[in-house]
Amino acid sequence: MKTAEQPAALRTNSLARDFRGARTIWRRELIKFFRERARVVTSFVQPLLYLLVFGTGLGAAVRQGAVGGADYRVFLLPGVVVMTCLFTSMFAAVSITWDREFGFLKEILVAPLGRAAVIAGKVAGGATTATMQGLAILVLAPLVGLRLNPLRVIAVAPILLLFALAVNSLGIAIAARISTMQGFMVIMNFITLPLFFLSGALFPLNTAPVWLRTLSYADPAAYAVDAIRRVLLGFPAAMRFGGSPVPIVWELAALAVFGAIMFAVATRGFDRQP
Repeated sequence: MKTAEQPAALRTNSLARDFRGARTIWRRELIKFFRERARVVTSFVQPLLYLLVFGTGLGAAVRQGAVGGADYRVFLLPGVVVMTCLFTSMFAAVSITWDREFGFLKEILVAPLGRAAVIAGKVAGGATTATMQGLAILVLAPLVGLRLNPLRVIAVAPILLLFALAVNSLGIAIAARISTMQGFMVIMNFITLPLFFLSGALFPLNTAPVWLRTLSYADPAAYAVDAIRRVLLGFPAAMRFGGSPVPIVWELAALAVFGAIMFAVATRGFDRQP
């Protein structure tokens, strides 16, 4: 009886230890984020430029009918929120290469924690900060003449968090295979810019050429932009399958599947770490 109970007790202790370890890593990422006040403040600069400079300049040349009858800057706002979350999530993954260069990653990996717990802590920390920064951009809504419905803002939060989890898993999957920070930054720019420009953040996908829409369907950011634009502004679906609008639940499922695959790839990458 005693020998049969021991393995179950060991598994319980192991799960509890992994949970505590992941929570500690998550808290560490949050503490690092809030200590970098310059990063928090400057994170508003790029969204401001897109909304006020790019949005105002290009908005004068865009017919309101082409963007659902809304001011172009209002149409742009959900895309800027997703852009902020996308870049912050990918940038958060650079902490992997940073920790590797300073030897902290090796200390984590030799700790009695499962590799999945280490990845979960990192992903949760990066996704939490990226979601907060994305939601913070919504304070700029009055600058473009948009009055936000609090219930719609609350509904946006889980969508943004799901997207941040998926993108941060992608970033960590890449960082696990790249040994230098310079190499990671090059790859990050190579990936994030296409993800942003194909997402429909800057233009309506339903009026884009077929080839461009087809590429967008392979872009997880496109599902996040469309879902948030539908929830926040009440726009109709831009993503269509067989001529029918894609239900928002399917868009969230696509993000969840992409995130699960990237998490598995990231964990496998860490399993090969010495």
